[in-house]
Amino acid sequence: MSLKIGSKEFSKEQTIFLAAGAALVVTLILVFIGVLPGGKRGEEKISISVWVLDEDTEIWDPILIRFENSYPDINATLEEIAPGNYENELLNALAAGRGPDVFMFNSKWLIEHGDKIAPAPSNKMTAETFSGFFPQVAEQDFVSEGRIYAMPLFVDTLALLYNRDIFDAKGVVFAPGTWKEFEEAVAKLRTFENGKMGDKAAAIGGTSASVSNAVDLVGLLMLQNGSTIVNESFTRADFGREGEAGLLQYTKFADPQSPLYTWDDSLGLSNEVFANGEVAMAFA
Repeated sequence: MSLKIGSKEFSKEQTIFLAAGAALVVTLILVFIGVLPGGKRGEEKISISVWVLDEDTEIWDPILIRFENSYPDINATLEEIAPGNYENELLNALAAGRGPDVFMFNSKWLIEHGDKIAPAPSNKMTAETFSGFFPQVAEQDFVSEGRIYAMPLFVDTLALLYNRDIFDAKGVVFAPGTWKEFEEAVAKLRTFENGKMGDKAAAIGGTSASVSNAVDLVGLLMLQNGSTIVNESFTRADFGREGEAGLLQYTKFADPQSPLYTWDDSLGLSNEVFANGEVAMAFA
């Protein structure tokens, strides 16, 4: 079965997949990729289905209105699904052959669900073009063997929070901008005497039980050390020596034998400890 839009014909599998995240103008993505150039006036109206998370409803409605105003021959139907049910409902719909035309695709899903979706046609966007528009992390999440399976709506980055009062009291003038500067700051901010931790410099190094963004931080350090984390075909994990280096860089802040020891899981949840003024730095 094929779908004809204007003078172009597409198979049902040639669908654009949008990455999960905050809403941007979906019009730009769809039109740029060339899947929806718009029909000619007077032709039968084309319908497409769009699945989104129901927590973003107030954002999507005006976007689709603007889209339909720009492309009056295309009718976009919005279906809002609860985040907790989204993955199962999507998989069931795809398996039954009634999947949506446009949907949210989580950045962690490609390894598990990549075989259930089709990549974007290479004549619409190449991996080289993709890498020119988006950060490297988007390419690692959504491009496999030169084929594009999704496009990011946004990139959620980590931010370093720091307590200005603690910095001033310890004589640390500037917030660190590199990991080397971060380690230098930890050495100045922390205190450790007689086998006991005193002032805590940073909430980092622990498990997810105490560090809110532990997985993201470990992944970041692995990537920055040069690990690809998975193999090129996205079929298995492949951390390599670079991944091991990133993990060791992270855990040394929670290693009692390390000169940078400044955190452990018994101290509480990082964001709460930071909000209470009990640690100088945390990530959010």
